[in-house]
Amino acid sequence: MPDDASSRTAEKLIALLLVTVWAAGTLAMTFNAVETTVPPHWPYFTALVFLLVGKLWDLEVQKYLPTSSNNDS
Repeated sequence: MPDDASSRTAEKLIALLLVTVWAAGTLAMTFNAVETTVPPHWPYFTALVFLLVGKLWDLEVQKYLPTSSNNDS
């Protein structure tokens, strides 16, 4: 992660907690560890987890996609 300052420790712990809860819930639903159905808010929670992890780890789509502004005719 960029800028590993001690002030980001809380942010990292929150992100780790969210990912852990998301992974545990997803695996429990996948392998039928518990009798459950997919909650209606699960896709939104998944999107929130990926958004937060992407922001905290500085993952941006624009960095990895080639720019096509020079190729336009």
